[in-house]
Amino acid sequence: MGADSPWLFLHVWRQHRFNGQPLTTKAIYHIVKCVIEPILGRRLHPRMFRHSYATHLYEESGDLRLPQHLLGHETIRTTAIYAHVTARKEREKLAEYLK
Repeated sequence: MGADSPWLFLHVWRQHRFNGQPLTTKAIYHIVKCVIEPILGRRLHPRMFRHSYATHLYEESGDLRLPQHLLGHETIRTTAIYAHVTARKEREKLAEYLK
């Protein structure tokens, strides 16, 4: 496993029995609830990270096809749900385009 793994997210705790194995949905949920929530002091859900990831990707690239591909969506319509571009970002992109 490790760098040669086809998986993007792996368990990386040396003492953990799943070290080097792909993170499961249950493991990600556990990390969010037991590690990240206490640090931030607010309730979170793993899908919030997926939504933020897609939104930031879209805001930076301006192309819905990139998050569509990386999130594994079959239709662009599904990806559009994640792509909520802020008015500030839209104004920035327009100002950049008009230069």
